[in-house]
Amino acid sequence: MGQSGTIVTSPDGTTWTAKTSNTANALNGVTYGGGKFVAVGLSGTILTSPDGTTWTVQPSGTSNTLNGITYDGSQFVAVGASGRIVTSPDGTAWTARTASSTNTFYGVTYGGSQFVAVGQSGKIVTSPDGATWTAETSGAMNALNGVTYGGGKFVVVGASGTIVTAEASVPVPVKPVAVGGVAERISLTPMQEGQLWLQEWGIIALGCMLAVVGVVLAVRKR
Repeated sequence: MGQSGTIVTSPDGTTWTAKTSNTANALNGVTYGGGKFVAVGLSGTILTSPDGTTWTVQPSGTSNTLNGITYDGSQFVAVGASGRIVTSPDGTAWTARTASSTNTFYGVTYGGSQFVAVGQSGKIVTSPDGATWTAETSGAMNALNGVTYGGGKFVVVGASGTIVTAEASVPVPVKPVAVGGVAERISLTPMQEGQLWLQEWGIIALGCMLAVVGVVLAVRKR
């Protein structure tokens, strides 16, 4: 995915072939689910393909640029400019959702039985169903550009090296570790809806040891 509707595919990650996308708009994100690829991009562009080769433009119902898309096993959720969120069970018919935010969203993922979307000015919103969204307190001020889920944890990355994580289960209280200085224990205060987030300004893994440099704000799933 890229500028001017660029789409390339590869069977092995080494040899790549350009495909015809049928759009000149920039494409910002792609996912696979329900037997098809779905790509999103500039001015509300949405494309679908059953094989990565033949692409069809779909009506999204929005002119807002869409930056990210994910699939939870039963529906697609795409996010974008000015807080726009749209959902679809099949990649063809799309429904606009309200995120109670005008911040632009740059990424979205699904895991731990919920969707998480991230974006401008440290904005994070969560949803159990893609329809109803709740704003969470991330503690970050920088733009958050991407989010993924794995190992029972959401990991968010953003501008200026910002990393924000959230456990998908109730954690043991965390004590921050500072390298070359003294770190004080920070009391964990429940945030809105009980969703707690951990912000890390730097993280180093050495063998089995994990060192976090920064401020621990939170960790917990609703």
